[in-house]
Parts: sequence; C-alpha cells; structure tokens
Amino acid sequence: MKYAHTIDVCIPCFNEERYIGETVHSVLQQTYPHFLLHIVDNHSTDHTLRIAGQIKDKRIRIHRYNKNIGMFGNMNRCVKLATAPYVKILCADDTLEPDCLLRQMKILEKDRSV
Repeated sequence: MKYAHTIDVCIPCFNEERYIGETVHSVLQQTYPHFLLHIVDNHSTDHTLRIAGQIKDKRIRIHRYNKNIGMFGNMNRCVKLATAPYVKILCADDTLEPDCLLRQMKILEKDRSV
C-alpha cells in the first residue's frame, strides 16, 4: 500500500496557549518531510486554537471537539485520526530536535525490513 506520508504526528492538547506555537514549529522544522501534523484540541478554553490556526502549512490538520473527554480519550482520538503506517504522539508542551523524525524513521524502517 502506498501512503502520501509515512508518519502522523499528533499533538493532543488542552489549554496549551503558552507552548503550542513552539511545539508546532518544532514539527514543521523537521528534516524528514513525509509527515502530517494533527493538532487535536480537547475543547480548550484559552487561545490554543487561535494560535495554532495562525500557523499556515499544508501539512497541518486541526481537529476541535466540543466536549472534553480527558487526556487519554484525546490521545485515543489521535490514534484514530492517523492514516500513516506510523504515529508519533507529541505532548503539546514538548518540542522536537530538527532531525528527530528522520532518526526515528531510520530505526523503524530498518526494523521493518528484518
């Protein structure tokens, strides 16, 4: 099966206006280009969605839900949204080094060929 991207990076978030911009930018700076970024908002009451929505990139998908279902429920939503062979859950207050996905994909693909 052929995929448009090989990894879905999912950011489950709730009231992360302090961090969401930096977190999203760290994903967009990746040297590995074959990803799709899902920002999965768990009914934030702050400016998380406004900040995320100001970042324009064709690899970003924003999902907002009208009910908070808790942290683990939102993580499960992330996994259900993924369509690529691999999924990376990234906490909304974390950042990635620019070569993070490249290094991880090399390991995953090496293991896959064994």
